[in-house]
Amino acid sequence: MMTFDSALDSVMQLSPEQRMKLVDIVRKRYVEERRLEIAAHVEEGLDLFRAGKLRSESVDDLLARLHASLNEPLNLILSATLENIRTLSRHIKELDRAIEREVRKFPNPLISVPGLGPVLVARLMAEIQDIHRFPDQAAWPNMPASSGVPTSPALSRPRR
Repeated sequence: MMTFDSALDSVMQLSPEQRMKLVDIVRKRYVEERRLEIAAHVEEGLDLFRAGKLRSESVDDLLARLHASLNEPLNLILSATLENIRTLSRHIKELDRAIEREVRKFPNPLISVPGLGPVLVARLMAEIQDIHRFPDQAAWPNMPASSGVPTSPALSRPRR
């Protein structure tokens, strides 16, 4: 019996055109196989219905049953997602506090600029590194735009 890896190795020996043809053939055969499976399930359902083992119901009744059966899984998913959001928010706050502690260790006038919080100041400090690397004031405006640093105070800090 051929293993998946040996089959893949064999396929990779084909030319790119042959590989694309093979992909197309496999896709078409898969689609046909799924059609046959679906048709078999439909036929099985019809046989059960004809034998009286399935009951007829309205779309509204079916949707009500479906919604009722999905309540618990959806609630689990939503509560897990909410817990993840809360955990990530706590981590962000912890990181913000750690960044603020680190930024305050370095004397810099940026922290006193309205609209620049500690996180943005840390980002600017990391981007600028040494102010003397900018030959003149004209060289400065190009740096924030190209690095993704927000240039508007309204954009300097996301709302939480």
